Amino acid sequence: MTLVVKYHEGVATRQRRALRHYKEKALRLCPNLEERVGSGRGRPFTQRGVQDRMDELQGVEEAINWSFDEESQTFSWKFKDDEWERLLEEAGKSLLFTTHEDWSAKDIIKAYEGKWKVEHSFRLLKGSIPVRPIYHGREDRIREHCFLMYLLIVIHRYLME
Repeated sequence: MTLVVKYHEGVATRQRRALRHYKEKALRLCPNLEERVGSGRGRPFTQRGVQDRMDELQGVEEAINWSFDEESQTFSWKFKDDEWERLLEEAGKSLLFTTHEDWSAKDIIKAYEGKWKVEHSFRLLKGSIPVRPIYHGREDRIREHCFLMYLLIVIHRYLME
């Protein structure tokens, strides 16, 4: 088995932006929860309620160490800076696994990046084929039109390779 680490700067930039957004959200949400839990106002918090709020912090949940005790209604949390740095470091990286041990790293990445074409073709051929507008009145002409549209899609995919 061969493993390739792929890095894309554009993806890394987008992922880091999203991570910073969720970090800001976490730094607002956690102190708010800490203040509200056990304040005596409203209904008591439940484990599921707190978990649902923490699930909103997708992407940075690994950098937050939190605990909630439903019985004593206490919530505590700590932001782990070392874990945060690791998340930023991993942004933009993908692991690609293959059984083609004779392929170079460039070939593996090229095959991975070309898979969207195959997936798009399958989606297109499995779904409804766009054949509008059909200006034919007879059923045999409509069938011919649909066949030609399908044939054109297949030829187009062949020529794209």
